[in-house]
Formats: sequence, structure tokens, C-alpha cells
Amino acid sequence: MERASVEIWNWIERLPWEKQKHLLQWQLQAREPIHSFKDIRLGDHLVRKDSFLGLVSYEHHFICVDFNGKGQPMIVHYYNSAWKATAQLIPSISASGSPVEQMAKVQEMCIEEYVSEAKLQTEGNEVARVVWPEELLRFPPEERAKRARERARKKEKWYDLVENNCETLIMWCFCDLQISLQVTAAVCYIREVIGGGYNFLKHSLQQLPKALVEQFGDDIILLASKTKPVAAALPRGIGVWGGAVVTVFAECFLAYREIKSAKQKWKEGIVIKTRKEFIKEVIDSVLQGTFRVGGSIGGMIGGQLLIPIPVLGGVIGAVLGYLSSHFASKLFTKFGLTEFLAKHIDSWLPPDKPADKLD
Repeated sequence: MERASVEIWNWIERLPWEKQKHLLQWQLQAREPIHSFKDIRLGDHLVRKDSFLGLVSYEHHFICVDFNGKGQPMIVHYYNSAWKATAQLIPSISASGSPVEQMAKVQEMCIEEYVSEAKLQTEGNEVARVVWPEELLRFPPEERAKRARERARKKEKWYDLVENNCETLIMWCFCDLQISLQVTAAVCYIREVIGGGYNFLKHSLQQLPKALVEQFGDDIILLASKTKPVAAALPRGIGVWGGAVVTVFAECFLAYREIKSAKQKWKEGIVIKTRKEFIKEVIDSVLQGTFRVGGSIGGMIGGQLLIPIPVLGGVIGAVLGYLSSHFASKLFTKFGLTEFLAKHIDSWLPPDKPADKLD
């Protein structure tokens, strides 16, 4: 990297995140249309126009990392087909498979699998090269391609519409910044709407077995007591306790998975780069889990009292309690309380230890 470029990036990295974003938005506006595969070069930052339901326009970002035997570009991007992403919802909702962030992954493929040469300039879906000023080229083409392939080889599945999307991947390959220039308030709103709808469906299904345990736990014990004297000694109301135990177990498991994922992200230096950020993720997981346990159990009991319909009242109450407590816990993050706690806990701990030596 040229000395001038080194000095420029040293200066950019000291800027606040918002100023970094505005600077790069201004510098990376130029586009060169791609009319054929021959126009593509190694290490090119490529984009393809698209829209969400025809309402919000965006660009899908990818990078050329090589060429196959036919001379066709090989690309790396955060990607999944619509069918596979939809199919992934089933194990995600049941919590028996991957979480939502794993609905897309970093993968390498021939560009022909993504867009044919004849459709490179289809109206509304044009493909173009992002023109980077020479002084901002932090890495040479070979290094950019290598960085992208490293992420693809790990089969990374930490997609997030705002914090770790197709653009943040390519920006990281080019300049080592985890930043998305096209994320706007509208994009954040879309994520909240989609996430809210998904969570409502997921948590409705997950609350059903808890409500069943609460509603019929006593009946099961009573039935069992006719043949098992030990069961008869168990207290009435065991169903409520059973539902509570199931709730606590489920939330502990969810928090464990979230913390484990956060630790891996810290280790890889993706999304989470410092110990303070990792501590904040741990605090968020524990805090939100605690709030959800209280909201779910309280809502389940309250719902059954207010809606005296077997199971249905418990499910509705549990879901509403779960979601309201989840959003209440988010307020701690919004007002910077978890950031404050993470900062002080990090300052109390011994000097930072490399994440790859945590095990």
C-alpha cells in the first residue's frame, strides 16, 4: 500500500463511525457499467441493482476473486436463493436448527450462477463496477480476493441486514471496515418489521408446549396418581411450575447459543472486534433472556386468567408477555445502559486477552 494511502486510512480510522460513512459515501459514488464478463477484473467491487418488494431500492455487492477454465469470473458474496432462505425458516422457528442470521452465507460461485451475461444490463438490475479512488485502495486485487475467499472457506453464516450484509463483507475486503453505506433508517425499519413478524410467529409456536404443560400438568399428575402413589404426593399447581421450568430452560439454552456465537464472532474479528463489544453482547443476551422469562411466565398466567380458554389464553398471554418484555429489555441498549456496563466491566478486568486464546 502506498504511503499516502496508509496515512489516509490511519486518519479515516480515527474518525467517528458516522463521519467514516459519509466520507466513503461521497468517495464511492462512481459506477462503471459491466456489459460482458470480459469487463470484469480480479478484485473488482461489483454491484447489481435490485429492490425490496419494489419499494426500497438497494445494491447487492460482490467481488471477483478468480476466473474459471471458461474465463468466467468467480465471485464471493453473502447470498442465498429465495427458496433455500424460505426453507431455512422451518428449523429456525422450531429452534432446532440455524437462527435467522444463518439464512444467508458467504459463498464462492461462478457469476453465471448468479446472473447470466445476457442479463448484465437488464433494466432495474444493472451490474456495475464501483470505482474506488486510487488513494483509497488499501489492498491490492490479489489481497482483496484472498480476504474474500477466507470468509467463504469458513462458510460464514452471520448475516444481518444492517450490521453484516453483502456490502459490509466487500467493504471489509477492500478497507478492513465493517460498514454498510446503503443502510438507512428505512432499511433499519424493514429489519424491525420483518424481525418482529418472524419473532411473533416463532414465539407463538414456542409458547404452545409451555402453555400445554401449564394447562394439563395437573391433569397428567392426577391421572398418573391412580397408578403411581409417588405422583399423588406431588403438589397441585405443578403444571404452572412445569411451564416455568420449560421457559427458563429454553431461555438459558438460547442465551448460551447467542453467547457462543458472539464469542466466535469475536474470535474471527467479524462484527465483534473488541472485548468490550463481546461483554456488551453477553450482557444483552443475559438481560433480554431474564426479561423474557419474567414476561413469558407472567403473561402465560395472566393470559389464562383473562382469557379462560384452555391453552389459547396461555399462549396469547405468553407471546404478548414475551414480546413486550423483549422490547423493554431493548430500551437498555437504546439508552446506552448496556454500553455503560460493558465499558466499566471491561475496565475492571485484566488487560485484553486475544480472542483466539480464550479456550
